[in-house]
Amino acid sequence: MDTRSQRRQSEPTETAAGKGTRGGLPSWLVARGLMPETSPKRSFAAATFINQIGKGLFVSGAALFFTRSVGLPVAQVGFALGAAALIGLAAGIPVGHLADRRGPREVFRLAIVVQALAVAALVFVRSVPSLIAVLCVAELATRCLS
Repeated sequence: MDTRSQRRQSEPTETAAGKGTRGGLPSWLVARGLMPETSPKRSFAAATFINQIGKGLFVSGAALFFTRSVGLPVAQVGFALGAAALIGLAAGIPVGHLADRRGPREVFRLAIVVQALAVAALVFVRSVPSLIAVLCVAELATRCLS
């Protein structure tokens, strides 16, 4: 039997999409800059992607929840969401300095815990000032995750 014609299991395969295992899909995405090269970076990119989708769903659902279920006026809910977005926008540079001093991993861990607590606290919101405060804390934590 001729062993030269048999391909080893560990050898990468050539596909139409490019070289690589699993049909060439990861190497194709990496080559075009759509997917990070290393596994930890891929995990972080996937977590960030999922977090941003959840944030988009939250913002649209929060407006309905606080106007219909809680009974807050539409203008005040819009103001609270806008104020939280401005706080998050302004927090980018200070959060970056904090990550430089304390380390990105520790800031990320703390931000996940703070964000979870803030989102859980939204269930207990019944007034506009508490809505603004909780949304600002949640947005600040979200900015730490980006």
